[in-house]
Amino acid sequence: MSWSVEQVLAMAPDAGSAKAGRELGQSRKWSELGSDGSSVWGAVQGSGKEPYRTGIDLSEPAFKCSCPSRKFPCKHGLGLFLILVQEPTRIPSGTPPPWVAEWMAKRSEKAIRKQSPPEAPSGEPDPERAAKAAESIARRAQQRESRMTEGIAELRQWISDVVRSGLATLPGRPPTFWERPTARLVDAQLPGIARRLAQLESEVGRSPDWAARILSEFALLHLAAEGWGRRAELPEAEYQDLLALAGVPVPQETVLAGEAVEDDWLVLGRRILEEDRVRSQRTWLWGLRSARPALCLSFSATPAQPLDLSLVPGTTVTGSLAFFPGVASVRAVVKSRNGTPTSGGSPALPLPHANLEEALSFAGRTWAGNPWIERLPLALAAVVPGRRGHGWGVADPTGDWLPMEAPEERLWSLLALSGGRPLGLSAEWDGRTLHPLGAWTGTRTWFP
Repeated sequence: MSWSVEQVLAMAPDAGSAKAGRELGQSRKWSELGSDGSSVWGAVQGSGKEPYRTGIDLSEPAFKCSCPSRKFPCKHGLGLFLILVQEPTRIPSGTPPPWVAEWMAKRSEKAIRKQSPPEAPSGEPDPERAAKAAESIARRAQQRESRMTEGIAELRQWISDVVRSGLATLPGRPPTFWERPTARLVDAQLPGIARRLAQLESEVGRSPDWAARILSEFALLHLAAEGWGRRAELPEAEYQDLLALAGVPVPQETVLAGEAVEDDWLVLGRRILEEDRVRSQRTWLWGLRSARPALCLSFSATPAQPLDLSLVPGTTVTGSLAFFPGVASVRAVVKSRNGTPTSGGSPALPLPHANLEEALSFAGRTWAGNPWIERLPLALAAVVPGRRGHGWGVADPTGDWLPMEAPEERLWSLLALSGGRPLGLSAEWDGRTLHPLGAWTGTRTWFP
């Protein structure tokens, strides 16, 4: 595929790595370069005695380097990739050296094992042991459900007390006012609801409509409490939505065995956030045939644990995604890939939502199915970024406007890319504000 500099630099773990990668993205600095079409390799002198050996598997892409850096990809991987993009004629065709061939072979074997069904245990199953295991699982599930029911009942009462006393009293409340019910929800094995409640403290007094925002979230939590009380009557998909809201994990094996959608998936962009020293990455995709959004999550608790960068913003990946159970579910995992990614530039345009009215209609339909989805991707075909008053936003050809929020330098970069003309924009939408993920002009791409 035809990669762009912007797509390569979007994979950098931080600004420092991107800058260092640019400096190494010159073929004259490398003592060895080669490619066989599916992989690229090279050698570059670093601070060590021996040159660092760097390889790239172009199918995802994936990186390998002998340098001691814990960043992924490291500056050498970014530099090698930039040479491929900017100086492709400087990389001769050839046979991979043994270390590259071995690495690629191991990756191929791992991919095959991942897609193969697990082997059935050998020998006759022990009926007594199986019965005890099933009984233990059922007992733990019943205990958790009982704790969850108690925690939700206490949350319902707490919300009623707050509303009865009036939201105007919230600005004077001490931190413990929020910490105690949050801790109780964690004890009741409701981490998902606890997280949402903890976030509300920062909303108090933050904006002119802060009370409306808190009341809206209270309404969603009250709806969840009502649904939990009637869970025995709910369809399975709606019950799964409640479990997801509560934070009950779903084993990956269950997800992979469930609904899977084969499509050409345009990678709209990603957001990386850090909270309590844990980095989380949200990568948004859009099915070009199914018109379905998908969210792939990746987490990193230590610098040595890299985030999954195989879904490159601006590319189109052909394959199947397995979706988590639920109504209008957006969270998914990659089940299989077919071939290498292709360019997500001009062929992917125009983006699905012709104007803001279509985009908001899509969001409304999705939230009607599952009101607890916190954010959705919008893929806007033609909008113009700009400022109105003291705020940023985008306008579509009909003149409709939505507010937009991002670091100031990113918004100015987006405006410069537009030049006052319409561009394609992908963004997260939380019901109030757009958070830009990427932009297309037909000849250029931009990914913050």
